[in-house]
Amino acid sequence: MSNDEDNAIAAPTRNSAATIARILASAEAEFGTKGLDGAKVEDIARAAGISKQLIYHYFNGKDDLYSEMLARIARVNYDKLLEVDYENLSPVDAIRSFIRTLFDQYYTHPFAATVTVDQGLHAGAQIRYNRNVERLREKFRDRLGGALKRGQSSGEFTPDMDVEILHFLSVVMITGSLSLRKMFSRYTGVAMQENDEVVEIEFWRDYVTEFFMRAMRP
Repeated sequence: MSNDEDNAIAAPTRNSAATIARILASAEAEFGTKGLDGAKVEDIARAAGISKQLIYHYFNGKDDLYSEMLARIARVNYDKLLEVDYENLSPVDAIRSFIRTLFDQYYTHPFAATVTVDQGLHAGAQIRYNRNVERLREKFRDRLGGALKRGQSSGEFTPDMDVEILHFLSVVMITGSLSLRKMFSRYTGVAMQENDEVVEIEFWRDYVTEFFMRAMRP
């Protein structure tokens, strides 16, 4: 082991927050590219510029690291989703803004989308209770749910729609459309807008958004 690695392990608390953030960013890229089963802790450590032993100082193995990475993704997403003005927008505009914001969040963080799909292959086994995530989730659910209920009371939305299902299905459709859009083109033979990614992404954002808006009508 090199002296640099010895020093890193000997003083793990130095700038710990920055080190953990670097580890989690590297983990997101590694897991987002190779999935839980294919990712290796040593590769995450190498990308983060630290020793593998230092990762084990902060995390109890690959599953623990994966779980904390999922919590990090959730915190970032909820923070962004809570920027939507659910109370003052009309119910239709609030829900539309929620879906478009969620889409943009996954598009600008593509590894987060592929990690979400990968976690589905593991039945959510690495999702664990996190107090900070739960606090943000409850706040988000109350605000999104408030907009949904206003729309249901006004007759704009079907009374059958549930806020948890709306959120979950939005995540499923958005991450799927982003992660599998190239497969869609190969499978169907439909070339999306001559491979112009900007136009293609705008198409999927609009299509997913309006799909949900139509489905929520009574």
